Amino acid sequence: PTMSKEGPEVTEPAIVGPVQQIVDTITSNIEEEWQFDVHIIDADVQNAYALPGGYIVVYTGLIEDTERAEQLAGVLAHEIAHVTRRHGMSRILEAAGVAIVVDMLLGNVEGIIAFGAEIFSASAVNAYSRDSETDADVEGLRMMVDAGIDPTGMVEFFEIMKQEEDELTEMVPLWMRSHPEHEERIVVLQAQIGALPQQTYQPLDVDWDAVQVALKE
Repeated sequence: PTMSKEGPEVTEPAIVGPVQQIVDTITSNIEEEWQFDVHIIDADVQNAYALPGGYIVVYTGLIEDTERAEQLAGVLAHEIAHVTRRHGMSRILEAAGVAIVVDMLLGNVEGIIAFGAEIFSASAVNAYSRDSETDADVEGLRMMVDAGIDPTGMVEFFEIMKQEEDELTEMVPLWMRSHPEHEERIVVLQAQIGALPQQTYQPLDVDWDAVQVALKE
């Protein structure tokens, strides 16, 4: 897909600002100096991805599916972890070629987003290994805890995805249903959270209801 098919980039500060604030909070305690700029695309897609060079693309459909800021933080922490842990970076750069590397160097955001939409819709690039996905979950959860963000937000989001998946598969024959990937990830994350020292997490300083309202305007 290209940007024109997906919809324009959202520049409304009431939407971009809070999401950028969540990203900045997640990365506030990362040892390496990673800086990520948020770009939001108007499309009914429950997805987000991070690219080398510090670009995070979030689709409005994902924001609409979240009930509180911590749930989106869980998804973003997972995607940021893919980059900081350098999962699949060689495949991404191989798929990118010279043109996208130049775009990254020159800061050509439109080209970068269009490229990201194409490669991340291709299973050859987007299909991180199961080990990489688990590592990104665990590392993303660690980043959330280090930043003082309630890590149960990540679990809650997977539970939302599992419920939606269950509703979609109710009419599908049993033998055609996918493996319970969300459920497996939820179990792993709950075990990780259960092993953490007890602590109180302050809610993210983001008016998520206002973000949801701004999306509908």
